[in-house]
Amino acid sequence: MVRISLSLGLLIIMVITQNLVPLKAIASDLSSPSALPPPEDIPEEIARTEIFTEARSSFDGSLITAAEYAEQQASLRTAPYPPDAPQRFRDLVLLLRVRRLLRPFLP
Repeated sequence: MVRISLSLGLLIIMVITQNLVPLKAIASDLSSPSALPPPEDIPEEIARTEIFTEARSSFDGSLITAAEYAEQQASLRTAPYPPDAPQRFRDLVLLLRVRRLLRPFLP
């Protein structure tokens, strides 16, 4: 029984070490200079700091200048309705929430 488990363990170790050899070759291939990006490729860190001088319209996709784009975004940010609801509606919403909270206790 001991011989069988010992030989089985040696067999497993041999299989594992045989499979590791190709992995070492692959790792050495990845560390070669050919794995680097081409020199004409712009790094992402530089591309993020690039200043854009033209943009696309949010409405129709046409090309517009950066100033027109800023104006367009500012107009989209302003809401066409008042930010606060009337006091009557806010009170009604509060009462509905209280009612929902009490409903499990007072059916």
